Amino acid sequence: MTKKTTKVFITLPVHDRLSYTKKCLQSIKLQKYKNIETILIDDGSVDGTFDFVRKNYPEVHVIRGDGNLWWTKATFLGVEYALASAKRNDVVLLMNNDCYFDSGYVDQLLKTHQKYPKAIIGSINVRSAKSNEVVEAGIRIHWKTGLVYSVAEKISTKLSYYKNMDVVGELDALPGKGTLIPVEVFKKIGNFNYSRLPHYIADYEFTNRAKRSGFDLLVDTKAVVKHYWKATGLKVSQTKGVLGLGAAWNLMFSKRSMNNIVDWVNFLLLTCPEKYLYLNMYLAFWRVISGITRVFPFILLRPLIPVFVFVISNIYNIVKKILIFLRLIDKKMESK
Repeated sequence: MTKKTTKVFITLPVHDRLSYTKKCLQSIKLQKYKNIETILIDDGSVDGTFDFVRKNYPEVHVIRGDGNLWWTKATFLGVEYALASAKRNDVVLLMNNDCYFDSGYVDQLLKTHQKYPKAIIGSINVRSAKSNEVVEAGIRIHWKTGLVYSVAEKISTKLSYYKNMDVVGELDALPGKGTLIPVEVFKKIGNFNYSRLPHYIADYEFTNRAKRSGFDLLVDTKAVVKHYWKATGLKVSQTKGVLGLGAAWNLMFSKRSMNNIVDWVNFLLLTCPEKYLYLNMYLAFWRVISGITRVFPFILLRPLIPVFVFVISNIYNIVKKILIFLRLIDKKMESK
């Protein structure tokens, strides 16, 4: 394999936000590496995205949706289109339209891909407004303690910290903003799971599945993506104080929420080792309780949380039996 013969298929799911899409497409167009095909999945945009792309970027392949694809199925369709013509040594680059990068970005990723051909290579994500502040550098998971954390948040948000590193390793998942995936990964483990994870955390599940199948997960510290961080979904960090019922519901159950409890339960069922599943489900349950007690009048019950902890801890065995039953059903669904 030589770098020049490797074709890069960039999947770009979009729904409106044309101003972001323009900047992202311009970044792709200016790449020094030219063996690129961009697949833009326009999921029901009503802001002129389709007409703009057809007029200004006729080389971009556009797949159109009706607004119900969300991130995962849009990406799934983009990958399926790429796989139909991809050769064994080609790669798929996942990208979001609220990201942009310099002209040597793809070239840098491919250099690292040549060095680690059996790995999925992620990017350093920095804030668009503060290019020295890292917001994504890979995900680590400690199932034994139920801890899922961003390397950037836990280790360092300073870009200078990663300066002397080649790659960030020992990762358990990668986000979908600037992640390079060899075609052989899809051939071995399949595509994204849009039926269980329609929007958020599908990238974590896919990359964790790849790791469990023997592929390394790395972040290229020299491949930097600038990201409009505030444009991404609903986050706990965006909500302060007492929430109204609607805001709390959206935070816990909206597809646009990074804290959607249904998504996290599905993620655990699909990825968590069985011996740690009950602990992690138990912690997910307490995340729901924590969310509920941010809503008036339930916030008045917060002083009673220690009592709830005592009671729930004593019925933990019942919860475990329920979870065993759910896992058996889940395994039957996977085998169909």
